[in-house]
Amino acid sequence: MNNGKKSALDSFIHMLFSKGIKDPNTYDLQFYGKTLEELFKILLSIYKKGIQILYFPNEEYIDITELTEDIIFKMKQYMNSIGFEPIITSLTATNIIDYTTQFKSILKNPNIYIFCKFSRKLKLPYVNLAIKKTVNMEGLDKCIEDLEKCFKEVPKMKLLLPSMTEKTKLTDYMIKFNIHNNLNVLQFDFV
Repeated sequence: MNNGKKSALDSFIHMLFSKGIKDPNTYDLQFYGKTLEELFKILLSIYKKGIQILYFPNEEYIDITELTEDIIFKMKQYMNSIGFEPIITSLTATNIIDYTTQFKSILKNPNIYIFCKFSRKLKLPYVNLAIKKTVNMEGLDKCIEDLEKCFKEVPKMKLLLPSMTEKTKLTDYMIKFNIHNNLNVLQFDFV
């Protein structure tokens, strides 16, 4: 049964990218019974296979460093035709450090430690957080509440820190990749 579904999805992907770009919401796809995480994975598969079909047809792998603004724009148009908006956010090392500094200045909870370290391999800083081991459940709830307030002030930090709350929106799911020493984050939303 799963093989039939995969074949149907593959057939749709090939049809979608073999025809020209259509208007937003031209195709009314139904994802009944799918979780947001499953939907994100399907959209990511459509996006990646679309790039491969259109721009790297004879390649086994996609070289993401070759993605141009034109490719990204055309992929946005194709994804809009199925009712979804790809969102790519590109962050430089300076952006990451600035957002982290701003976030830390707002966060006044002594039980939360935010740190930013430089990855020589990625040539980018990465951000993480730690909560004191001695925090009880009430304290943990307060930490989550304080983090959520800070995320509202510095929303780009949601792209950098792991989520501590339930993912309730499609944009809560993302994939991160490095192109030309920039951290790029791909998310999807509804058109």
